[in-house]
Amino acid sequence: VLNDICRHGNHVGATLAVTPTSDSATVLQRVMRDVREGPIGVHFDPAVFVMSGQSVGDAMRTLHDVLAHIQIRDAVRDIDGSGQEVPVGRGEVDWEEFLALLEETAYRGWLTVDRTRGDDPAGDVTRAIQYLNEVAQG
Repeated sequence: VLNDICRHGNHVGATLAVTPTSDSATVLQRVMRDVREGPIGVHFDPAVFVMSGQSVGDAMRTLHDVLAHIQIRDAVRDIDGSGQEVPVGRGEVDWEEFLALLEETAYRGWLTVDRTRGDDPAGDVTRAIQYLNEVAQG
């Protein structure tokens, strides 16, 4: 099915970007390699990997060559094994490592800061951009 969708996407000039849920980065990489009919990539969201108990850094290293888009969100893992989105900089994502990996892997695509929960999503997005700029400047 993915081959069919990617073939059509290639025909119309679009790239399918798969959004992971609890899949491991290794499984996703395997799926990406099995698709041969058109471009396909991963919509990478570090919060998803935190909430599913996976290392964001390891996932980035595994998937770096198939990243189509990166969504900037943060999260914490709950005691019950689930997770919860939190403002960027207040969760378990190591943003210094994350930004370094973006540079190391030469990612030049879009980064979209998003906040899907909370009382002040727009303010959280603004603060996230400020925070990431501070982290990037050292």
